[in-house]
Amino acid sequence: MAPLPSFVLRSLPIITAATPGAFRIFVITFSMFFIAGEEVVAFSTQYTLAAFFVMICGIGFSTILVKGMAQEDSINTFLSYSLSSVVVGGAVSLVALLMVSWFLIIPDFLSLFFLIISTSVYQVFRNYLIFKKDFYRLLVNDILIGLLFVFCLLGVYVVQGKVDGSAVFVFLSFSYLASLCIVFAWRFYQAREAPSEDSVALISKDKAVSSLVVGMSNAASGGVSFILPSFFAALGGGEIAIVASIAALVFSSISAVPRGVINNGTAALSKMILAKHFDSQFVLSLRYKVKLIIATLFPSLTLFIFIYLYVFVEIDDFLASIVFVAALGFYIATAQLGVVESVMVNLCGYERQAFYFNLAVFLGVIVVFMLPNLLPAMKNAFFIIYLLPILLGVINIFRMFWYRQLVGRYFATA
Repeated sequence: MAPLPSFVLRSLPIITAATPGAFRIFVITFSMFFIAGEEVVAFSTQYTLAAFFVMICGIGFSTILVKGMAQEDSINTFLSYSLSSVVVGGAVSLVALLMVSWFLIIPDFLSLFFLIISTSVYQVFRNYLIFKKDFYRLLVNDILIGLLFVFCLLGVYVVQGKVDGSAVFVFLSFSYLASLCIVFAWRFYQAREAPSEDSVALISKDKAVSSLVVGMSNAASGGVSFILPSFFAALGGGEIAIVASIAALVFSSISAVPRGVINNGTAALSKMILAKHFDSQFVLSLRYKVKLIIATLFPSLTLFIFIYLYVFVEIDDFLASIVFVAALGFYIATAQLGVVESVMVNLCGYERQAFYFNLAVFLGVIVVFMLPNLLPAMKNAFFIIYLLPILLGVINIFRMFWYRQLVGRYFATA
């Protein structure tokens, strides 16, 4: 394979960190042109639900895979974690999905479950390539997924004249698995990595539990982002809901940049943690890059949102919208500020503490969300709309320093 230009190589970790989120937006937008109007709400709800469950049986196992790869860098390690993601994570997701089906109608249960499984294996494969720093194949893999999905959807639509939500989920699942097989075979053929002597089997109970805990911790943390837009709309009305959706879309679009910086150093971080040798220069370099990104992008994006709202959106109280955007930007920026610590705390084995913390924050937001319904006087307490993002931002900063202490404790026991 011919070497790529240096600027392209430097950009690949950031580009590949952004592709999953961008692809989810593309899937929803593109599918809307083919799905019948009465199915749109059910489709988008189920697709969002799938993304939530992938955090449990996909993100968790892919995170702990990095620790396993640091111990034994082999294809069998990846295959074992993929198998565990399907069997263990799939079983947990199946039970959880059955419980959810008691309260929420899931018309495409089997195809949705198949999508959760295939996307989870894709997440494990992503981290395998990230650990190998094979960002070129990772980008090819993501592009191939999109092309296969579009070809399948258009092909069936041309032949049958219609596509339902269940078919979209099946096409997505096929695209994830087919692309994985193609790129995995490509890497195996070119790299000629020999499998280890150990057989492919389920990972140990401790590693499986750690994977599930990390997944549930991510789900609790991500659950806050799921709830906030509904809370802002319920308490602030349509105007705040519009401002919140625009601001969240713009701010979240650059969250992949800090994550890309971390992805580029994932292998070095995991090996450093395995050896219990704290490389302060390397960690400080990562933190500096993340801070520089946040200090550069968030103020400029905040100004962009102000201008966009002023020019293109009719808002009665522009000053209140400015305050809200600044508060929401503070919350999202502080969440990205601790991305180095969030990765390291799981690799250091403190995933339970992270889960308890994220769960407590999630439950706290749920309580605040329910207050206007429980206490009628709270329905007019509009200040909560501005106070809650600021409070969550302060909590993010506290969590970053607490995680930093836990990481320090881990290396102090070396």
